[in-house]
Amino acid sequence: YSFLFLLLILFSLNSCISQKLVHGNLPDAELVSILKVGIDSKKSTSEILGEPTFTGVLGDNSYYYVGTINSKLAFLDPKLDSQFILELNFDIS
Repeated sequence: YSFLFLLLILFSLNSCISQKLVHGNLPDAELVSILKVGIDSKKSTSEILGEPTFTGVLGDNSYYYVGTINSKLAFLDPKLDSQFILELNFDIS
């Protein structure tokens, strides 16, 4: 019975460990560093970083990559730790 009790205690403690939850489209910093200002187009940017979270509207010639990092403890609601927005502007020509 003591072994079963020990397993129950370990399982209970494991469920209280904080978890990091990443949502959205956060490109890796190494991939972003590959981009060259004035050289890369929207197409090459999409090939390197993937499709943006959303694009500019009404003449805004930009790509936006948005993501959040949340922490969650057991059954509690997630807490927002940080939010990232990467805005890339392109020449119209």
